[in-house]
Amino acid sequence: MKNQLRIQAVLVALLSAGCFGNDPPVILSFTVDEPNPEAGAPVQFSFSVTGAAADGIRIDPVPGPVVTSPVTVVPPESAMYTLSVYNVDGIYVSKDIRITVRPAFAITAVDATPGQVAPGNDVTLSWTTTSAGRATITDPTSGQVLEVATSGSMIVHPAATTVYTLTAYNKLDKPPPSLTAKITARVARPPSVSNFVADPPAITQGASTRLSWTGDAVNYSVTDGTTTFNVGPRDSSAYGHRRSAPGHLADVHRALLRSTATRCGRVQSLRRGDPEDQGHRDRATSWAGLQSAARFDQGNL
Repeated sequence: MKNQLRIQAVLVALLSAGCFGNDPPVILSFTVDEPNPEAGAPVQFSFSVTGAAADGIRIDPVPGPVVTSPVTVVPPESAMYTLSVYNVDGIYVSKDIRITVRPAFAITAVDATPGQVAPGNDVTLSWTTTSAGRATITDPTSGQVLEVATSGSMIVHPAATTVYTLTAYNKLDKPPPSLTAKITARVARPPSVSNFVADPPAITQGASTRLSWTGDAVNYSVTDGTTTFNVGPRDSSAYGHRRSAPGHLADVHRALLRSTATRCGRVQSLRRGDPEDQGHRDRATSWAGLQSAARFDQGNL
């Protein structure tokens, strides 16, 4: 900078002494319409000069040589932009403008963790934005709109799967004024089972009954107190029960049925037929065990 000032001082002295026959160039103005543009957005430089040679005007680092004003440029990054003006004798003057490129206005990331919870458990909503002036989160269950940080997180306790709305507002008075993104907090409803019945509810030795139920679990397990086996939501199997005491009637209505895993589908019925049937021989269970399970679980079903 000091060397440049010395050179200019020498040139002024030479001009004063009549060593050059042309007037030095002069920059009357050098401006830009947006010194803080969004990434990828164009800006417009304007200038007014006198005494410049035909090819003696340039703006650096881009676009380089220019002829007329204004000049449109898309700044690739933040930088100092310099207008330089030369006359035919090679004498030049310059002026600088600082351009600071800001990130584009955007919602760059949203998330809800963990991915699935039981009703009422903690879910952390998180988000990141750029060039936002403010942000809000809308809870559709209550309708409440909360002011939040432009990038941050918050904990919610949804009772059911809930889709929250993040709204980010542009820091500058430029389009678009706002952006939105959805954040889904997924809640897994506990599995359920109902209408567990035996038809008929009382049978004699060697007879069979049909157990049926409805539910929304992925898997079920059925037990008679000694033997347990799993069934899928669309399984239908025949089974029968034997006992050692002849001529006894027993209520099997409240045999134990457990619902396991998560919701998905429905079991309509489960039946076990004649245990002498080769296809079902391996699933034969004791009648005494089924009675014990029925008595034990009677208060819970």
